Amino acid sequence: MSTSSTSFAATAGAIAMLVWSASPLLLIGLSVITALSGLLPVLNIIVVAALIDRVAMLATGMVVPDDLSTLLLTFGGITLAEQLLLRLRAAVERLFQSRVQNHIQLLIADHAARLDLSVFEDPAFHDQLRNASMEASYRPVAMVSQSVLAAAGLVTAVGTALVLLRWEWWIVPILALAAVALFIVSARFGAANASLVLGRTPRARKAQYLAALLTSDVAAKDVRLFGLREHFVGAYRTLLAQMYQEDCALLRRQTATSIGVEMLLAGVRPALIGFAALRAFTGAITVGQFTLYVQAIVQLHTVLYQLMHLLAQLYEHRLFVDTLFRYLALQPSIEAPRAQPAHLPPHSGQPPRIEFRNLVFRYPNQDHPVINGVTFTIEPGETVALVGMNGAGKSTLVKLLAGLYEPSDGVILIDGVDISRLERAELRERLAVIVQDYPIYHLSLYENLALGRIKDYHERAHVIKAAEQSGLIRLIPELSDGYDTLLGRWFERGHELSSGQRQLVAITRAFVRNAPVLVLDEPSAALDVDAERHLFHQLIDARCRGTQSLLFISHRFATVRRADRIIVLEHGRIIEQGSHAQLLAHGGRYADMFHAQADLYLESAGNSTS
Repeated sequence: MSTSSTSFAATAGAIAMLVWSASPLLLIGLSVITALSGLLPVLNIIVVAALIDRVAMLATGMVVPDDLSTLLLTFGGITLAEQLLLRLRAAVERLFQSRVQNHIQLLIADHAARLDLSVFEDPAFHDQLRNASMEASYRPVAMVSQSVLAAAGLVTAVGTALVLLRWEWWIVPILALAAVALFIVSARFGAANASLVLGRTPRARKAQYLAALLTSDVAAKDVRLFGLREHFVGAYRTLLAQMYQEDCALLRRQTATSIGVEMLLAGVRPALIGFAALRAFTGAITVGQFTLYVQAIVQLHTVLYQLMHLLAQLYEHRLFVDTLFRYLALQPSIEAPRAQPAHLPPHSGQPPRIEFRNLVFRYPNQDHPVINGVTFTIEPGETVALVGMNGAGKSTLVKLLAGLYEPSDGVILIDGVDISRLERAELRERLAVIVQDYPIYHLSLYENLALGRIKDYHERAHVIKAAEQSGLIRLIPELSDGYDTLLGRWFERGHELSSGQRQLVAITRAFVRNAPVLVLDEPSAALDVDAERHLFHQLIDARCRGTQSLLFISHRFATVRRADRIIVLEHGRIIEQGSHAQLLAHGGRYADMFHAQADLYLESAGNSTS
């Protein structure tokens, strides 16, 4: 068997399993209804032919046939059954399509949430995700619908072909060959369309991105403040025009070729009907038989053309659906279950000892390491600050500790256990991490906070206590529905928070987690002075001593100076570490950064008093 046919068979099997898993009962019901729907047209032409023969008998003065009334009732019953099955099939098909589409969309979303963080930094993954979501997600539904029509048509075609085979067998292959010619043309251009659409996915994604900039709150302020509307609309228009021209060029070729083939095959059906008329004229067949064979020729010709068109569409859909299965075949590495997992000692109430040992990390396709030979330890209950210029590797260290990336070399140990051997859930159970680009969800304030510890989602008192500790509790009286206030403006009655309030929400979410190790990336960048003072009183003076270790990144030296130990990173290496006083006395890089920031404050204060 060829690779192509094997691939097609494999895809067909995978699609069958996919739609079966969506709703077996609806699929069985739809199959039964389809089979009956395909059989009724064949019965109909047989009954009509018999009726015409009975009418011919009456016209020649013969006696009234005994079965005339039975045939009339049968004809009426078939007509009614066709209408009822049509309605029933439409209802079941619509329900089944909805179930399949929902099932696929859930599969796509769930699978994305299982993959490693690194895939979201790969443009090729976003191409796959778009094709799976925008193209392949609805095509299995279309394949189900068209397979239903094809199955009904196949039943009709087989029944009609049997009628013709009993008369003149050679008519069936002639009609089949004409239909196959059309299938070849349709399938060829279906493949061309799939190649065109999939090949321009990066441009389609850019167009989608430009549309988001113009239609959402992502860049709404900048679009207006910097007068960017014409620039973005122009770029969007150019991309759409390019893709439209490509579609037009393909459709012109497809239409011209299809018309040419149709014209060549236009005489097939009239010639076959002429042959039947000649046979009737010579008396070889009766008027009723003539009617039967003409209806059979017309019906088989029509059904075969429809079948070939449906098969060509199914072939095109299959090329797109392959992208869905390639996407679903992506497997996580970092997020995958460990083959032989290790386990941390039971949590005793004391924070763990964390050791970074000779840590090296390179991003994929980059030679220069972002982290290069970093070694340090966080003792139980210790507060450690990471400082350094942008790009020094501070945030990358946080992601490595959280198990979002794996080191290129070296290890991170928690209580002596290499975290690469831990299940991700067990590792993250010991950590509460707020990254720099934290999300605020368009959900209620309570939900935004309770998501920090999802297994205790309904423990409202625990959430309120965390809000008291972070200082967020002072915001509650300003909100129309208190903790139940919807955040953001995407939905009705939503409340927009300031940047400082948003940061407090993210920090409170980390407090709700109540993990033995708290990791914060720029926790006070958007806070005012009072909020920052309250927060670090909780973090350092009250919250962390002996019960929780704290690792935080900050550029505010008024905050950094309160840490037990400060680690200075530069170009992925540790160049200094010690307490605030020790580093100032050392007079190195930390002292330079501290004095530079202090001079800015002094200069600002001097300007304000002059």
